[in-house]
Amino acid sequence: MTSLHRNARLGARVTYAILAGIAGVVFTLLVVSVRKGERMAQALESRGRGESPAAPGAAEGD
Repeated sequence: MTSLHRNARLGARVTYAILAGIAGVVFTLLVVSVRKGERMAQALESRGRGESPAAPGAAEGD
């Protein structure tokens, strides 16, 4: 924060808003990556058991 505040000469509120926005984006990317990894792991497990992957939006047991 100090770097943005001093070097970019931004006010404290603007600096905090930028940092909060960046943190939000990073958190969103982390969540999306974890979810994609989980779906990939489930697909690989089902292929290993000889099952076909479920269609998107299909309920289990159909």
